[in-house]
Amino acid sequence: MKAERLFGSQETLNSRYYKLYGEKDFSGRIDADRQRLKKLYITVAVIFAAAAVISIIGYFTGSSGVHLDRHGNITSVDRPSADSGRIYIDADVTAVRGRHKAEGKERLKIVPEGAEGESAGGGRDILSSETAEEKLQRQISSEVRAINSGTEGPEILLPSELDDGTKLYWKERRENDLPYILLAFFMSVLMIYKTADSRLKKEEEAARDSIISELPGFINKIVLLLEAGMVLSKAFVQIMDDYDRLREDGQKYYYEQLRTVRIRMRDTNSPMHVEFAAFAKRSGVRELMRLSNIINDNINKGFDLVAKLRRESEVMWFERKKRSEEKGRIAETKLTVPLMILLLVLITITIAPAMMEM
Repeated sequence: MKAERLFGSQETLNSRYYKLYGEKDFSGRIDADRQRLKKLYITVAVIFAAAAVISIIGYFTGSSGVHLDRHGNITSVDRPSADSGRIYIDADVTAVRGRHKAEGKERLKIVPEGAEGESAGGGRDILSSETAEEKLQRQISSEVRAINSGTEGPEILLPSELDDGTKLYWKERRENDLPYILLAFFMSVLMIYKTADSRLKKEEEAARDSIISELPGFINKIVLLLEAGMVLSKAFVQIMDDYDRLREDGQKYYYEQLRTVRIRMRDTNSPMHVEFAAFAKRSGVRELMRLSNIINDNINKGFDLVAKLRRESEVMWFERKKRSEEKGRIAETKLTVPLMILLLVLITITIAPAMMEM
C-alpha cells in the first residue's frame, strides 16, 4: 500500500492511460515509470544518507588539528601548512574568576607559519567604571586577537589561565546540520512524490489542447464535405485519408485518436458515431462530447446536421480566440518579473557611477 502511494496506483495509471490512448497494454510503460521513480528515490536516499553520516562524524570528531582534553576543552591547535591556507575555528570561550563569569562566541583565525596574521590592534580602552564581567570580556577579546595575530610555531597553545588567575575554557562550537539534512530529505521526497506523474500530466494537457485546437477545423472540414454531398461516415473517412497523406508534417494527438476510431470502424464494422462517442467519453473534453451528442442526435432524430455544426463551429472558434487571449495575458504576467529585474539592473548600472563618486 505504501509503495502504491509512492509510485502511483497501477489501476489509476492504467485508467489515465486508457483515457489518453484507448484499449492498449500499458504495463511496460507503467513499469518503466515506476522503475524510474524507484531509482530516483534510491538516489536521493543515498545522497542524503551520505550527507547525514558526514555531518554526524564531523559533529562528534570536530575539526582536524584540534586537540582536546578529557573534558572536551580545546588545549591546542595545529597550525596549517602553507599550501592549505588559513583555517577558522568557531569557539565558545568562558572566562571565570572567582564568582564572576563571562562567555563569548569567538572565531579563531589560524594562519600558516610565517604568513601575515591578523592585526593585534589596541583593544578596547580600559574604563574606570568597567565591571568585572566586562573586564573578563575584554580579556577574552585580547587573547583571541593575540591568537589570531600569531604566526610562529607549528602548534598554538590556548591559554587555560591568565596571570591574574582568570580561568579560560575553550569549547569548539559545532553546528548540528542533521535536522536540516533530514528536512531537506523529506522535502526532496515530497517534491518527487508531487511531481511523480508530471510527464503524464503534460501528456494529458497536451492531449486536451490538441483536441480543443483541432476541433473547430475538423468541424469545418465535415461541413464542407457534407455540403458537397457526402454522408457523415464517408466525410470522416475522407478527412482521415487526407491526414494520412500529410502525416509526415507531424502527428497530432487528436487526429491520431481519430485514426484509432477509423481502424475500429474497419475492423469491427462499428458505426462511426458509436466509435466517435466512445472516444469523446474517454477523453472527457466537454467540447468533443458536445460534438458527439450533436452527431448522435442527428442519427437518432434526423435534424439538419450542417446547420448545427456551423453554429457549433462558430462557438468553438470564439472559445478558441478567448483562450488564446487568456494565454497571452498569462504570458504577459510571466514576463513582468524578468522585466522588473532588467529594469533594476539598468537603474543600478545608471546610478552606480554617481554613488561611487559620493
